[in-house]
Amino acid sequence: MRFLVFSDLQANNWPQHSHLTAAGTNSRLEHCLSVFPAMKKYAAENKIGYVFFGGDLVEQIGAQETEVMARLHTEFRNLGVMTLGIPGNHERAAEDLSGGLHAMTGFSSPMVKVFDTPQFRQFPERAGVAFIPWQPTQEKFLDALGKMRQEAWEFKCGSSRPKCVLVAHQAFRGGIVTAEGYRVEDEIDLTDADLEPFDLVLLGHLHRHCKIDRYQTPVYQIGAPLHHTRGDRGDPRRGFLDIELNENELTVTRVPLEGTPLFMEEVLDSRLKAEYVLSDPDTYRGNFLYLVPMTSKLSRQDLAPAGIRELTGAAAAVVDWNRQP
Repeated sequence: MRFLVFSDLQANNWPQHSHLTAAGTNSRLEHCLSVFPAMKKYAAENKIGYVFFGGDLVEQIGAQETEVMARLHTEFRNLGVMTLGIPGNHERAAEDLSGGLHAMTGFSSPMVKVFDTPQFRQFPERAGVAFIPWQPTQEKFLDALGKMRQEAWEFKCGSSRPKCVLVAHQAFRGGIVTAEGYRVEDEIDLTDADLEPFDLVLLGHLHRHCKIDRYQTPVYQIGAPLHHTRGDRGDPRRGFLDIELNENELTVTRVPLEGTPLFMEEVLDSRLKAEYVLSDPDTYRGNFLYLVPMTSKLSRQDLAPAGIRELTGAAAAVVDWNRQP
């Protein structure tokens, strides 16, 4: 079985670091949507019949922008291949909800299937795929995982050398969060036995693409397809995955995507959360600009490598993260 998989697009039409295109649309949203024609072209050239999606199609939790949802709905239908996916935590009305109405409720069509409850699907290529949407607690995830494991075992017992894949929107212990390789230790902690009988696990939620090497079963964070934060600059691991799984071999290929990064809110320091500075877009579009309170515990030395321009008479400084040390 061969398929493409992507996750954590987190599409939005925010005004920060964006401009109106010649067609009158938001450049930030257009950048997000550029993933779809890239996947469509790649799938057609390589004769790939399936696309899987691992959650967090949108950035905003709760109410969604009509423009964003309408464009995403169109792009999903235009992919031209069978697309199956799950809602993440960002599709929910609130992060602690795991069922009911979500932002992708109306996306299903003959060629698009969105599973808002755990589902196991069989494919003619002697493969089965379990889809588990976002679960707000470890207990709920383990309950869903137990049900999917049972269906996967039954499928394997009734087929000749089948393969089973798990697609979920969760963070596992050992997953990588930052460019520096920081691994999370307080997320879902599983044993190798918990992942039987799956031959491959694909996780949405954390944005860094990596293989979590603490399990015997191959477990991959899918990763975001686009560059979202300052730490992503020059990171070749952005894109979508081309996966081929047969009875003898597993091949995971990262298909890189390029483009102007989307700069989203990030934590610069554990003592300070940065905020956007809305400046002249013709001057600062694409720069990393944050309003840093001068009352914070960050010292001038902490900020100097990024470059500081103090504002006369203001209790803040502008930090330009585009400037190199």
